[in-house]
Order: sequence, then C-alpha cells, then structure tokens
Amino acid sequence: MDPLRLDDCVDAAAQDLAGRDLPPPDVLLFLGTGLGTLPSALLGSVSTGLADIPGVPEIWREGELVHGQLAGARAWLLADAPGDLEFGEGGGPDNAPWERAFPIWLAAACGANLCVHTAAGGSLVSDLRPPALGVLSDHLNLSGSTPLLGLGETRLGPLFPDQGHVHHAGLRAIACERARARGIDLSERVAACVAGPALTTPAERRWYARTGADLFVQGLAGPLLACAHAGLPTLTLVAVTDSGEEPLRMAELVQRAEQCAPALEEILLAMAPDLAAASAELAEELS
Repeated sequence: MDPLRLDDCVDAAAQDLAGRDLPPPDVLLFLGTGLGTLPSALLGSVSTGLADIPGVPEIWREGELVHGQLAGARAWLLADAPGDLEFGEGGGPDNAPWERAFPIWLAAACGANLCVHTAAGGSLVSDLRPPALGVLSDHLNLSGSTPLLGLGETRLGPLFPDQGHVHHAGLRAIACERARARGIDLSERVAACVAGPALTTPAERRWYARTGADLFVQGLAGPLLACAHAGLPTLTLVAVTDSGEEPLRMAELVQRAEQCAPALEEILLAMAPDLAAASAELAEELS
C-alpha cells in the first residue's frame, strides 16, 4: 500500500472544495446515528455531494456534506458511510484501512480543530440501560484493526499519535451539565471499540466487561484513531440501544436508536455555543 495515497486523496479533495468556495470548517460533526434535523439548525445550510469530488473514496461518493454556521462556528455535518456491510467498517480487502475515516483527515486538513462523533452501542453495566446516553471519557481498541496501518510516512499526522487526550474533558463535562438540565440521562463512560457487523455473544460481553469498559461500540476505533492522528479533540456521544437481552432483535435495536435520536440532537443543539467556544479556544492555542 502506498503510504502517501491518503495524503494525495486529501490534497485533491481539499483543493477541489476550496475551488468551490466551500467555507473551511471549525467543527466536524461526524454522525454515526444520522443527521436527523441538525442540518436545519445550521445558518446558511448548504449541501455538497461528494460524488464528483476528486480523491473521495468510493464508499463516500454517495454522501452529502452539509455545511453552514452553528452558533458562529463554521460546521461540517456528515453521516457515517455504511460502506460494505459484509465487511463492516473495513470496507473489504480491496479498501485501504483509512478510507472509512477519510472525512476526519479531510476536515482537519481544511481547518477543523474539533470533532463531534455520535454512535450507537451496547451496555456492559447494570446502571446503563436503553435509551440512556453515554459520553466517552476513554476507550479501548479491541477491534483488532486500525485505520493507521501503512500511514507511517503521511504528512497528516505523527507515526505514533497520542490517544490520551483525544476525548475533550471540558466538553464532556458541559455535555453532562446540559443533559442534566434537560432531564436527559447522560453519564461519562469508557467504551470498548469492537469489530462487527454481528450481534455479540454472552461470552464476548463478559470479556468486554472485564476490560473495564462500560459499553461497547462497533466501528468506533476508526474515527477515534483518525481523530487522534489528525489532532482533533473529540466529543463522542453514544446512544445505548442494547442491554444484552436474549434473544437480541435487530428491529428493537433500531427502534431504540430512533428513541435516542431526539435527546442526542437536543444535547448537540444546546451545546452549539460551547462547541463554537471550544473551537475558538483550540484555534487560539494553535496560533
């Protein structure tokens, strides 16, 4: 694998977007739970299809990049790509490991200094039951994969990125405060990032729990590792949709995700000024 291919793809896409006069982002909202009604909350919301953007990997070409102002910050909104469901987050043997997290590197290269990520996952502890929400304070990569494979010579991040500060402590505390004021069940949690796609076995759950994780999320390792590599602090919110009932039914998990969506959106909208302030502070630190 050519270690510079990610750089080439990011450069090509960034140049094309700049040529379209698309405003550079301050904040990337990379939403694994879907965009919902959030695009309507952006001032001057505009959608740009990714199909004709040079350098964009195939799995993203059906995506739409929504951009506009969020409480004064320039925001990009993007729903997570489904990829090839047979192969899960990796996208298959012919896809480079970094492709699924490509928008994170693109946003960082275009100017973003903060990422907000949402996902759905399952509970490993008795005090976390659907439709609760978790905000990540830390994570463990138990997926056996990494999007950083082969990127040793990239210009977009260091050889060994520091994951110790990827979860933004200040925004995490604010998220809990905003949720509490609105009667929303949100607590700080540690996530096990696991492989998929598959419903978990009881033995897997017991093993995940012994690692010290409170919940598990499939497909989460890629975005978090990419954020660490690209230097983007993150706020990661997880909708708890699975509490280990037997038998697990996919329709129920989907229904619970839909039940969590309004609370997720309410928290993000309430935090819009906080996200803008955090982005401005990060920009000042980097200047």
